[in-house]
Amino acid sequence: IATTTTTTTTTTSSSPRGGGGGGADGAEHADGAAAAVPSPTSSSSLPATSVAQHDHVLRKELMLHNVDDAARVASRALCTDPRFAWMVRGGGVEVLANVYTPIVLKYAITQAKMGTAWGLFADGRIQATSIWTPPHREKKFPIGTCVKLLWKLRASMSVEDMQSGLKGLKRVQEVYNDEFKGVPNWFLFFVAVDPDLQCRGFGTALLKPVLAWADADGIDCGCFTFTMRSLNFFKRLQFDVVRQVEPTDKTSRFWVLRRRPCRASMAEITASQQEVLKTVMRDGQLQVQDKFSISAAELVKEERIGHGSIGAVWRGMWRNVHVAIK
Repeated sequence: IATTTTTTTTTTSSSPRGGGGGGADGAEHADGAAAAVPSPTSSSSLPATSVAQHDHVLRKELMLHNVDDAARVASRALCTDPRFAWMVRGGGVEVLANVYTPIVLKYAITQAKMGTAWGLFADGRIQATSIWTPPHREKKFPIGTCVKLLWKLRASMSVEDMQSGLKGLKRVQEVYNDEFKGVPNWFLFFVAVDPDLQCRGFGTALLKPVLAWADADGIDCGCFTFTMRSLNFFKRLQFDVVRQVEPTDKTSRFWVLRRRPCRASMAEITASQQEVLKTVMRDGQLQVQDKFSISAAELVKEERIGHGSIGAVWRGMWRNVHVAIK
């Protein structure tokens, strides 16, 4: 059961753990950037205000018309990430904002599909974005996307910088794929929160839908990170370190993380019941306002609206609230 009902100052969402939101989320993205300050070329469309001042918070999957805004937010958050240092050094933050993140987002939206590209909106503006690769997809870009990326990067930096950086990215992905070899998994490519708005629970809130799906389906989640700050963030979401890779001439030190499905949550679903948390912004933090226990008997199932790696999905009603039912 996944609800995405939004009212003034509240966001209702399913949570398999009854918590995990709020707190000092740090950089809040899988690539480990401890971006505590905006990038030198700040291009965010968001005002530098407290999250508590936003009256309307919505989490939803991104569409193509959201790419430019999401790319600006992601590039500001990722510009200090060791994983992308070569890109910023060789071509500036503009390469992240105008080349890399738009191509990756467009691929996630148009080709990977099924719960991959998410955004957290406040007052109609994107404050955070994330990209997942679902279990049924290979954890690499198709040839067409790679060629397009290489062509545009070549126009923005030297061949030496580009080759060195891409070898590092390839090495990191190979280590991840080796750890999850033969195991279906949701791969978190990145989660990025605008630097002016970090440490307010948005990264946690943004990741919850896929974490809930993974718990319900009994599927692992995985990511890698390059800093202790991001490592601690993921540990709060029950990710465990399964491999630490020491620095080489290609990469900085990084950790491969794995989150196994929450069995308690699966037991609740087996019993046709799941806890749903209603959260509210209070003092700049997402806090639980109320809890509901949903039973199958309370759900009115309507037309089927899709099917994919998360299973069949129907539109429905629960206590006069529009919901999606898996």
